[in-house]
Amino acid sequence: MWKHRDAAARGAAEYKGMVEAFKEGSLTPEQFAKGRGLYGVYAQRVPGTYMVRVRIPGGILDLDGLELVLGAARARGLLKVHATTRQDIQFHGLVLEETVRLVEDLARSGLSVKGSGGNGARNVALPPEAGFLEGEVFDVAPHGLAVERHLQEEPLAFSLPRKFKIALSPLDADPAGARIADLGLIARIRDGERGFCAYAGGGLGRNPKESLLLVDFLPERRLLALVRGTLEFFAREGDWKDRSKARLRHIRDRMGDKAFGEGILAAYAATGDIPLVLEEEGIPKGRRRKGSVSLRPPGGEYHLGELEQVRRHLQELPGPVCLRLTNNQGLWVGNLGVREARRFAAAFASLRPRFPLEGSLGCVGASICSIGIGKPQETLEAVVRRFLLEPPAIRRALPALQMSGCPSSCARHQVASIGCMGRIKKIDGSPVPAYTLFLGGSMDGAGVRMGDAYGEIRAVDLPDFLVALARLKVEAGAGEVDFDRFLEEQGEAVREMADRWKV
Repeated sequence: MWKHRDAAARGAAEYKGMVEAFKEGSLTPEQFAKGRGLYGVYAQRVPGTYMVRVRIPGGILDLDGLELVLGAARARGLLKVHATTRQDIQFHGLVLEETVRLVEDLARSGLSVKGSGGNGARNVALPPEAGFLEGEVFDVAPHGLAVERHLQEEPLAFSLPRKFKIALSPLDADPAGARIADLGLIARIRDGERGFCAYAGGGLGRNPKESLLLVDFLPERRLLALVRGTLEFFAREGDWKDRSKARLRHIRDRMGDKAFGEGILAAYAATGDIPLVLEEEGIPKGRRRKGSVSLRPPGGEYHLGELEQVRRHLQELPGPVCLRLTNNQGLWVGNLGVREARRFAAAFASLRPRFPLEGSLGCVGASICSIGIGKPQETLEAVVRRFLLEPPAIRRALPALQMSGCPSSCARHQVASIGCMGRIKKIDGSPVPAYTLFLGGSMDGAGVRMGDAYGEIRAVDLPDFLVALARLKVEAGAGEVDFDRFLEEQGEAVREMADRWKV
């Protein structure tokens, strides 16, 4: 597991100083709220409680790292932790003083919280299977960790108009989401030289946008120069006054694609070479075994007892095991022998979806998040309970949902086959919890397609609506057919059904 003890210690000291300044009254509540987000500390719905998000670089864990997380959670009396789609881990329900102690404890072990929130460079996204994927151009995990080191040592990375997300993928299928990132890189080899196809100015949330192609081949040695140049361009051209227009893609909207791309490339060209030292910590050496298992509890909620059993089981296996957080809130266990993988999968069947909907994505939502609107965790539980009453053909008919509690798109609902965004709908003058339904989104080698909005459905009705949708699919003879293909063939019938349910 890659760690940066110096950067983690600096971040912990900065956060502690901020808390002390707030307690002494030299920081207003508004200033403190704005500042603590950079350190992954956010207020929760329950007054006086906070969430802490810890940065797991590239999502790459190991057994020692898992024990660190478990120990930190147990020491605070927590029963579970939450995995995010940015491959981070969140601790919930802490009082302010305990957030300081947690951040300091994590820093002593080399884990940083700086940049896991707020207006800075977030965790570098990597596909968990990097180095093991069939057809990959090369393993991009060492490059992702090199970018992470550069960010941790670059003050500008944490002094930006808004958040900034980087993703690296090892092949065109783009499992890391490079084409929806602020800065995305997809591995290429040209004339025997390694490099990347580079994209910029994409993102989800409000004003979602596919990234713009910057250059079809960036030499590997110039990777950090592009990162640095893009940061400088963002800091110079970004909107520091209007938060709603402060993302990198808003500069693109203002300038237009041509000027935007030229501006980043000019900043890149003006940046000298920055030595690229590929990080190998946490990357298996030698022959890699092909066995792997993905764990994926609903909504990314991991109970400590289950994770402890996972750790003990893996500790008994021979050879180095890869343990990585995924961008769908899962935990990928790789570099296993085939028999080892089968035994592990059988031992932890309870952490693997029995049918696709049981492995749905969901942010923590309004139950915890202070800006959340919907409650995806509760809704997902209701959906699973409802589908367990149905025959197997109905259970298997729909893909996993991606449910965000608000427009921030933490669960990436806009690029989901079935996505839901929490909102409040006024019905007969009263506020009613609902979800905006998105269908037909995708993100793959063919590019990015944002899902179409199908209207708002009451949260209480969503489980029954999804059962009706599954029945429509099965009755159309498409029970085992890919959902996007079914939607293409039966789009009119799906639209008519959604119209009957929407409010």
